[in-house]
Amino acid sequence: MIPFSITLLHGLLICLPFTLFVLVSFWGWPRLWLHSLPPDIAAAAGPKSQAEEQATKYLLIVALVVLPGLSVLSTYQATRSIDLTFWGALVHIYSVWVVVHLWDFAVIDFAHALLINPAKPPIRGTENLKGWSDMRFHFRSLLKAVPASATFVLPAAWLLSWLL
Repeated sequence: MIPFSITLLHGLLICLPFTLFVLVSFWGWPRLWLHSLPPDIAAAAGPKSQAEEQATKYLLIVALVVLPGLSVLSTYQATRSIDLTFWGALVHIYSVWVVVHLWDFAVIDFAHALLINPAKPPIRGTENLKGWSDMRFHFRSLLKAVPASATFVLPAAWLLSWLL
């Protein structure tokens, strides 16, 4: 079994590129994140253009390659000196993802709620909306994301335990 301290460290290390990815993409192209913002903001911002929809697909592909890729590399690195079982891989990868989800909520979403001035938000047409400080929305998103991670974690744990 991978020591929990290693799992926690790997989760926190993965939070660094994840935070950079979110910050750069949100501050450069905030409308690409409409799918992750409260409904009042998405409604007021209006629909994404076709170019924004295409860019959002690329954004999500990068996120789905980089973050799972980092958690798989984390598992590989952590198991160089131990035999990996399915349960060991499952606990490690799922715990890493839970750390990243908690970081997203506690650091990124909370900072977003504190730092964005609702009177001057990064998306035109969304001025003074309550969604800019709606932490309940982000908490509900966290509650959905944690179990949804199983769609990646279960097959990844099986594959890693079989390969390593």
